[in-house]
Amino acid sequence: MWDGSPTRPNMMCVAALLCNALNSKLMLPSLRTQADFERVFAENRNIKGRLVSAWAGAGVCDTAITSERRLGMKVTKKTFRLATERNRAKRLIRESFRLLLPSLPPPPWDLIVIPRRAILAVKEPDVRRELSWACRKLRLNETPVHTPDTRV
Repeated sequence: MWDGSPTRPNMMCVAALLCNALNSKLMLPSLRTQADFERVFAENRNIKGRLVSAWAGAGVCDTAITSERRLGMKVTKKTFRLATERNRAKRLIRESFRLLLPSLPPPPWDLIVIPRRAILAVKEPDVRRELSWACRKLRLNETPVHTPDTRV
């Protein structure tokens, strides 16, 4: 029987540290600033589907930072009144995007997804199909690259 002495590591702490390390590596790159969202919306490349509306934009290619495919989401209280509904919509989109990444065109590009209320009634494969359809329609592989030092 363990007496709680400090010589043996607390297994709960080890498990928590391991879980945090795994989650940090699995985090998807995302749009974070308002300027990023505005830049994508300004390109006006959008598609509206049954489950989501999506906007595509050119990704920023910086030599200091690796070019990535970034996802942004706008999940509003107007559409999803309850926090559990908003969280479920975000989880469905995030997981679908993660599973689609290997089949999507190479970076850099940005995608903003705004879920519709109907997303709550479907499972993840349906959301993945819809996102795949939206990416094909938005022709992400034809997205021009923006460099940070180029000002138009």
